[in-house]
Amino acid sequence: MIIPGSLYAHDASAKTITLSAPWNTTTMEQILSIRDLTTGKIIYNCKNTNTGHPTISMTGAVITYTYNLSTLANGDKLQIDVSVGFDGGTAY
Repeated sequence: MIIPGSLYAHDASAKTITLSAPWNTTTMEQILSIRDLTTGKIIYNCKNTNTGHPTISMTGAVITYTYNLSTLANGDKLQIDVSVGFDGGTAY
């Protein structure tokens, strides 16, 4: 599932993405990929865990990424793909 652009705030200089409700309870394990659609760059991909590739960490609803590219900007449109599970028919 893709998190809508209206439900996150991107701070490129701090390398953070803050998720808003209802996505503010997302865990790091649920994040599949983060792509900057404006630049076409992949900020994070959970399938690529080799040393030297961008990583993320999370504190609460704030994602911090290691991707180092000066062309990223706060206004860039991001595509944040998350895995959504189900428990008894309720999405979480």
